[in-house]
Amino acid sequence: MAFITSYEIMIRQFSYVRWLPKTASLGLLLLAVSMVADSLAMAAQKGQQPPPLNIQKPVLRRVTPVIERSLKIQEMEGAVTYLDDATRPAQAGDRLKLVKDGIRTGNHAKAVLMLDDGITPIQVSEQTEVRLKIFRVTPQGGNVTWLLVPRGQINFRIQRFNNPTSRIKVETPAGVITAERGDLGITISPDGKTGIATRGGAVIVTAQAQSIVLKPGYSTVLIPGEPPFQASSRLMKENVKLDLETIAAEDKANVRIKAGLDPMNLVYVN
Repeated sequence: MAFITSYEIMIRQFSYVRWLPKTASLGLLLLAVSMVADSLAMAAQKGQQPPPLNIQKPVLRRVTPVIERSLKIQEMEGAVTYLDDATRPAQAGDRLKLVKDGIRTGNHAKAVLMLDDGITPIQVSEQTEVRLKIFRVTPQGGNVTWLLVPRGQINFRIQRFNNPTSRIKVETPAGVITAERGDLGITISPDGKTGIATRGGAVIVTAQAQSIVLKPGYSTVLIPGEPPFQASSRLMKENVKLDLETIAAEDKANVRIKAGLDPMNLVYVN
């Protein structure tokens, strides 16, 4: 005598479902489900363990929101050009978001770039070009803003960042200046010579794989291809003085002007 289990009945019943009318198929399906439930109950009464149910637990993942960083043109005066793949007149409210986005100020023009923390303004003087090199996040979650300034003059005041690993880097043709807080001024002449002065905070100046630290009230000079000069307080002058040595008319169309001034200052002749 052959015994047929409820599982075999269920399988055989299902094999014939497609040949039966819909009403009969539904009845057989309900019967099969009922028989499976009865089999599980009988197994439990006999001390047998029913087959384990494969239930997947949900996997919880921490989602970090993506924050789009930018530098905003907070204020501007005079002829300011927005630089990206093309050039166009800049407007207050424009943002530097992508690599090599930037601005260029003309004669007697100036602008203020606001860092996305809302409390760190960067003052851009006339005849200055500023481009974005990269926004980077440190392993500790700090924000690094890296700027390219090939020529001109910028000044900024950095209040203490919420994250101690946040900082601003300024790259010139002569080296890289890294600041995490304080007042800082940077001047870049057309030949790439760079003057750096700080009135507060810690500033690291790096060139040719050598670095020095500028304390408040000190300044230094970078020359392309050379390491930084030693920090000095002698370069910090309250008054700007321009000494004209000679003004000679060489011909009717040209005038030669020779002047000496503090390395932290620039002279433009219009």
